[in-house]
Order: sequence, then structure tokens, then C-alpha cells
Amino acid sequence: MPGARGKTESWTIHCCTPFDFGWEFASPVPAKDERLYQLLAAAAENQGSWNSWDGDFVQEPRYLVWVGGEQALRHGYIWKQSNNGTTYIATRDSLSRSVPSASSFVLDEVTVYIRAPEGD
Repeated sequence: MPGARGKTESWTIHCCTPFDFGWEFASPVPAKDERLYQLLAAAAENQGSWNSWDGDFVQEPRYLVWVGGEQALRHGYIWKQSNNGTTYIATRDSLSRSVPSASSFVLDEVTVYIRAPEGD
């Protein structure tokens, strides 16, 4: 989507092994979150080209925040599909850059471009 009208953002959607615990510590994402809606659409559009999301949820999407390299807070979204528990994490950059153990749980990743929400 680079070159589309308006500001775009680059996000990486990571396909991960199931995350089964700790969901209660992450805040649910409000239904009106435009950025999440675009990321979910991008995940669905990439079916066939990687381990794609089936469009269902075991856990409702949540906000994800962690301390990355350089003592900076990182943010993203996390959701889990019901058919096999595959968990998806969407971040502004690859987890392998900010989480040393990412290779132990990230199965695949794809970079997507979405329209930045107005006001950002």
C-alpha cells in the first residue's frame, strides 16, 4: 500500500505458536480501533502466502506492551484463532529485533502496510 493517499504505516504480523497463558494481563482492544481492523483485514488478505489467520478468535484481540531494546516501550496487538490456537502478534517492527527469544515462538511473519488513523 505504499504510495496510497495519506500516511501509511508498516507493520509486521507474526504467526506464532499458541500463547495459552497470561491473557488476563493484556487489555482488550475496543471494537472501534481502526488500526486493529486494518491489521486483521491484512492478515486475512495474506491467506495462502503464509500461515494465515482463519478469521476467528479464541481470545479477543488485546493490546500488547513490552520493554524492547534500548529500554524503550514497544506496543502491538495480539490475537489467537480458535481452530488450532495459532497466535498472531502485530508490531511496528520484527520481534527478532527487540525480543531475543522470538525465534523460539515465531513461525512466520509478513510485512503489511496500512493507512494511519486520522489524527496520528
